Amino acid sequence: MRSLLCAGCSAELPLTSEREPGVLVCAECEHEHRASTAPPPPPNPSAEFQVGDDVLVLWGERWWPARVERVVAEDIWQVHYEGWPAERDEIVNVARVRARVAAGRPLSPRVFGALVTLASVVGVGVGAWALGVPDVVPERVPTTVTDRGPITPTGLPVPTGLRIPPGTPLEVQWNDSFYRAVTKVHYGDGSLSVHYVGWSDAFDGEVDEADARISEAAIATARGPVEGSGAPVMVDSPVYSGDVLEVAWRDGFYRAVVLETYPDGRLRVHYAGWGDDLDEDIPRERARRVLAADDALPE
Repeated sequence: MRSLLCAGCSAELPLTSEREPGVLVCAECEHEHRASTAPPPPPNPSAEFQVGDDVLVLWGERWWPARVERVVAEDIWQVHYEGWPAERDEIVNVARVRARVAAGRPLSPRVFGALVTLASVVGVGVGAWALGVPDVVPERVPTTVTDRGPITPTGLPVPTGLRIPPGTPLEVQWNDSFYRAVTKVHYGDGSLSVHYVGWSDAFDGEVDEADARISEAAIATARGPVEGSGAPVMVDSPVYSGDVLEVAWRDGFYRAVVLETYPDGRLRVHYAGWGDDLDEDIPRERARRVLAADDALPE
């Protein structure tokens, strides 16, 4: 995420310049930049924002007033932060954008109907005026309130190097709460594409592994073996601590994280999803590179 620039002198404003919650102060010119004082709004029941719509955008840990400048794609917009120079405009997705309703705006029958529907599904009162609920409620499959969340997570952090198969149940952090989800694609760069259980496909998106929790049973299922389709690790191949490899072990290849490299070329590895008691020193000929989901070996 890019740093914002001061609207007064264009100096960079890191999050550490926050003097009090929601107030960034420029160290050069003392100009104050205030985030929204409203509490974080609930998940959007719709994400059909148009050019010119007033919204709140999550930046750092605060919600900042902004305006939609361009519809980039479904659930993706270019936004302009109020009071900031145009070069700070950002491309953001639905996870960081919430509706902002101006005070005194009358509720249309369509909006009121959407609020009633939302309240009946998630079990909240219809105190909808402050929620900024957009005009359209997306399609959703029949589900219980418990399925839709939010929930209290019970799983474990995703082990480094573990490759999670499609359809694996997860608990994913969205804003400050956790929701049930299933994997669609687990990429090789530490991110996953997920579908939230009970929500429309419009809310599908990519999340960091650090924001996901997985059960011990799912870890046991996902820990291998794997295809071992990566390129062989050669004697002179650069390998560093933290690299993820595919290592030949017993009856197949398994994902492993490099713990240490030795001067003689051997590697100390930890097998993803397995206990530390199985850590071992291996020769390089047992290891292969891990390829991201959209990578391929050269012809």
